[in-house]
Amino acid sequence: MDLPSLKVTKASVVPLEYNAIGVGQGYPDWLQWINTWLREFNTSGQNAALYKKWFGVKPVYPLAPSY
Repeated sequence: MDLPSLKVTKASVVPLEYNAIGVGQGYPDWLQWINTWLREFNTSGQNAALYKKWFGVKPVYPLAPSY
């Protein structure tokens, strides 16, 4: 039986590759913590390093958007 395979390419499926986490209404402290963590994760280079590790290519678009 032939199984479909996945192929990672340098081509981008979407025009930008932002990451996001949903937070329910009424949790401003949790939202602030997640936003701070995402900002640090993106600007420190950790996100880009993990992207390269798992996809084998550097990110096509910057992973530290302006908020």
